[in-house]
Amino acid sequence: MNAIGKVIQINDDVATVVWQRSSSCESCHNCKNSNTCHVHLVFGNQSESVQIKARNKVGAKVGDSVMLETSTTKTLLISVFVFIMPVIISLISYFVTDKYLAASISPGISLVVSFVVSFVLLVKLMNVYVKRDLSVNIVKIVEESEL
Repeated sequence: MNAIGKVIQINDDVATVVWQRSSSCESCHNCKNSNTCHVHLVFGNQSESVQIKARNKVGAKVGDSVMLETSTTKTLLISVFVFIMPVIISLISYFVTDKYLAASISPGISLVVSFVVSFVLLVKLMNVYVKRDLSVNIVKIVEESEL
């Protein structure tokens, strides 16, 4: 993903950048809950702008307009973990419960509980990963004429 934003703070080689949400943000759960969405840097507020931390590899200064880039591979990998892994874990839980417990309602309960628990745990885990691993980079200082 690429986006253009404005640098509002510099701390060593990490810049805080703000930019206007794109239309793809409207359906992004992360953007709505915490400003740590991996696409926009995986949970942000409801405002029209997003603040993220990005590696400042080009020496941008406060007030500069910059082009941001994030890895599509990492974004897809996080999406797989957050959305596909709970389904896999739930199905495994369902079949294990069905095989080893006699009550006919147990697999269904196990399915629901394991899905919710695995989803919540994976979201928390991915948020920790995203906050620790700055995967958004400033790749270019954009001139006003390029905007």
